[in-house]
Amino acid sequence: MAMRSLRSWIHDITRPDEHEPPAGSAVPSQAGQLSGNALAPAGANGSGPHPADARIDRVDRAGDRMDQAEDQLQEAEDQLEEAEDRMQEAVDAAAATAEETGGPGRPGRPVNRRSPFFIGMSAAAGSRSPTRWWS
Repeated sequence: MAMRSLRSWIHDITRPDEHEPPAGSAVPSQAGQLSGNALAPAGANGSGPHPADARIDRVDRAGDRMDQAEDQLQEAEDQLEEAEDRMQEAVDAAAATAEETGGPGRPGRPVNRRSPFFIGMSAAAGSRSPTRWWS
């Protein structure tokens, strides 16, 4: 909500035509061009649109992008909240299952380091290590 008030503040500053002095005053208009007639409106001498119009367009586009970013952020927060809820349900289910079965149980026999499985795993790990270092 604070961003919208900032956006409206910028909008008010960059809209010079809404804050012009009365027509009879001697103060040059912010919307007028200073070359030639000081009170001439923007584009009256054929020079094109006033630079403030380009700023207004940039501010409007930036505001639109800000609104899109806020929407995307809200969607991401909603997805994160849903994911956290599903994760908590899975943790609760796993804890309930572990309590029903009595936990992981007691440890079995230790692995024999001279078994063919352990020797093959050690050889595979040993042959892969140098190739990771040299590549």
